[in-house]
Amino acid sequence: MRADKRLVFILNFISICTLILGIIGLIYLPYFDSSTIIEEHAFSEGNSNSLFPDKWLLEAKKATHNLLIAQSNIKNSSNKMSEILVEVLRREIPHSFSDIADLKVTKRQFSVNSLFDEESTVNRFSEYVSAFVPARRGDSFESILFVVNFPWSIENNFGVADAAGIAIALAKYMITVEWLSKNIHFLFTDSRLSYSAGIRAFLKDYSSELPNLIYTGIIRTALVLQILNSTPSRILIDIESQDGMIPNQDLVNAVIKEFQSKLPRPLASIDPRIIWNSIIRQATNGGSEKAHTPLLQYSIPAYTIILTDDETLKEYELKSTDKPISFGILEDSEDPSTNFITSPIIQLSDLVKALEGIIRIQSNLHEELHHSFNFYLFTSYISHISSGVYIYPIIFLCTSVVFQIISLLQRSSSPLYFLISLGCLGYFILTMFPIYWLINNALKLTLLHKLFDLLYNSKF
Repeated sequence: MRADKRLVFILNFISICTLILGIIGLIYLPYFDSSTIIEEHAFSEGNSNSLFPDKWLLEAKKATHNLLIAQSNIKNSSNKMSEILVEVLRREIPHSFSDIADLKVTKRQFSVNSLFDEESTVNRFSEYVSAFVPARRGDSFESILFVVNFPWSIENNFGVADAAGIAIALAKYMITVEWLSKNIHFLFTDSRLSYSAGIRAFLKDYSSELPNLIYTGIIRTALVLQILNSTPSRILIDIESQDGMIPNQDLVNAVIKEFQSKLPRPLASIDPRIIWNSIIRQATNGGSEKAHTPLLQYSIPAYTIILTDDETLKEYELKSTDKPISFGILEDSEDPSTNFITSPIIQLSDLVKALEGIIRIQSNLHEELHHSFNFYLFTSYISHISSGVYIYPIIFLCTSVVFQIISLLQRSSSPLYFLISLGCLGYFILTMFPIYWLINNALKLTLLHKLFDLLYNSKF
């Protein structure tokens, strides 16, 4: 009997010690971070001088003015906006570059229902517009995708057409540059469509090699630009997506550094997304409706750049509870603590030059990104922790429960105690062990499914 009491005491002591170690490990988890290092040597982030001439800013302002007028006049119609986009894209570029070929513009209609296999008697149709810029040097069988996701009508939605105006000026400017070593597809989609239907339709058509859509090989990288306010003061770099997929960390670090070099000094602050928000969003698929999610599903490193301000964030938070439909424009980035970079005033010239630099560093990359094969969580704009660190305190917490179960079994042989203890262990595993650990890799899910099928077939 004394031996049993002594064993129970030892088990309880070990259980309490491992529980305390696990809690301390979780509390001090952000302090186990390390500095972010860009390992891809092909990146030239923050080192290039922008060659974007000021006269092209006038082109961006003209295009934005026309699109803003169209956006305010169009109600629940995507056809009119697509026609205006095609017209502005095909308009002549400045006379000094009259010898340069025009953009190759494509407009395509698609069925929204067919993308998601919706059982509906009314088939909804929408359109997307793409503009192709060929590379003047380098490998012409690789491409960059520049997506502009904005509402084609301002009714019941957030977002302005400034992003489209900037992208149109960038597209016309990229025709004239000599350093572009990858083709660029500028894609304009309607952000009112749920689950980024326009981007999904483009990727489906692009992979099918349709005759009216120019196929230029592998899309190496992609970025999505959204502007929610005409006078933005925040730059949010959104990376979370569905099933734990995230873009290459070197790519995100390079984009942050490029913004640092192009935005005026001093910056108001540079803050990371709160680490626990990132963990919760990863575990609950918080970014499933993000515009870059379908790109990551096609194994294309992608992210979303969102420009907004505090007032727009507050207005969105007030209307987000009773909005009629989820369009996935801002979603889980409304938390002001999610910004990577905050600048007092973001001028159009600085933003365009930063985007030119981002295109340049992605154009210079002539090898497949191989860094960041695992999860990463930012603790600051220059530091992060790997998701592998998260598992150590969880192991201590689960070990504590295991020893507690053994202790209960030593004190009583009743099956009820065993079931209660087993339930406690299951609860701890499901709630404290990161769920995204199982869903961050599609290969793991496939292996698990095959394992369960094998066990099931062997029984029956």
